[in-house]
Amino acid sequence: MQTDEVKALHTQTHVQPVQDSSHFSTLYLNTFWGNPQIHLPMLHEFSPNVSSLSNDSTFDAKKGCQLNAVDEKRHKRLQSNRDSARRSRQRRKKQLEELQSQVNHLFAVNHQLTEKLIYLLDCNNKMLQENAQLKQQASFLQKVIADRKHSSNFN
Repeated sequence: MQTDEVKALHTQTHVQPVQDSSHFSTLYLNTFWGNPQIHLPMLHEFSPNVSSLSNDSTFDAKKGCQLNAVDEKRHKRLQSNRDSARRSRQRRKKQLEELQSQVNHLFAVNHQLTEKLIYLLDCNNKMLQENAQLKQQASFLQKVIADRKHSSNFN
């Protein structure tokens, strides 16, 4: 081959990437020997909606089974997550109800203890007043006894 033929070969041989709607890129190889096209699908990006890269029906079925298995695993995982979240919400709700019950019980106990404290403080105040009166009476009676002893000594 001469240099001009090699240059012509380089200018006539090229690769064109073309995107189609199924998320694949296709390469077409053009040559100057009768211009045959070689169709090579290349994965542009993975899409779960794409069933296969080949026209082979067994490959399509395997790929479909794999996608179904992946979808099934995903569905099971999502359902498991939903169930777990539901159980977690139920546990939280039950814990909240138990805590609210404890709060109500403790408020009731607190109210009873407060009433009892008020009653006992009132009783304490009455006893302190009664004790003060008894001390005054004891003091008065001690004076009376002392005065009688003193007056009986003079008689």
